[in-house]
Amino acid sequence: MNIHKFLNKIILISAALFWAGCSGDSATKASSDNEEATAGSDTSTADSGNSTVGDKSSSSTIIKSSSSNSGKKNDCKPIDYEWPIDYRDETYKGDPKEPAENSADKRAQTDIRDSVLQQIFHEDYVYDIDQYPDTTTFCLFKMADTLEQRIAPLYGAFPADEVITKTVYCPDGTTHFTEEYLSYEEDLKAHKDEVKAYEEQKAAYQEAYDKHFEEYYNKRAAELKALLDSCVNHPDDFKPADNDEGERYCNSLDLIEYDCSWHPEEDSSSSKEEK
Repeated sequence: MNIHKFLNKIILISAALFWAGCSGDSATKASSDNEEATAGSDTSTADSGNSTVGDKSSSSTIIKSSSSNSGKKNDCKPIDYEWPIDYRDETYKGDPKEPAENSADKRAQTDIRDSVLQQIFHEDYVYDIDQYPDTTTFCLFKMADTLEQRIAPLYGAFPADEVITKTVYCPDGTTHFTEEYLSYEEDLKAHKDEVKAYEEQKAAYQEAYDKHFEEYYNKRAAELKALLDSCVNHPDDFKPADNDEGERYCNSLDLIEYDCSWHPEEDSSSSKEEK
């Protein structure tokens, strides 16, 4: 009897252990399944998150690309300029007589200098002079040496601090006004009365300037033409004022092995002794 009880206990304990093991395996499996499901869900969420991040990244790239395109405005090329109206400038409130005469004098000198050089070089007339022919009279030399020289204009060159870039052409094919120009336009609108007064003053100044310029130019051109005629027709009437001027004249001639010392006093004294 005792043996049977003992065996029954052994069987019950074994059964209990067996079912406990099965229950543990199920729990472990269920736990594992739950973990896998959770992991899958997390992965799915992560994938979803990555997808969202990817979309954001893609969106960010587009924005950046757009921003980058905007940044390419630095590569835009100027295609048009505007000479600004400086309505604060006081220049046109002054007397135009003196500046007009100065400009007219320079113009007359540069114009007559061309004629002087033609007299000196004839068919070989050039602007860039290193040596004058040995037939050049002192009077022609002095005129060519002292008259204003013509300055060739630099076409296409703009003083950067005096012009406004009006429009630009960009790499994306667009053409637009610059912020500088738009700001300048707004400033003119805000000071339209001052701009109007400035334009009227400038027009009056220019009219007076042109009148003075023409009058003085004609006067100076006639004087210089008369001097050139005297140089050509009476070259001996013009002599160097001093030794330095004489030597400079002599040294400017295309002379070979020639003594360019200039001593007019000695020449005159020797000529008197000969007499």
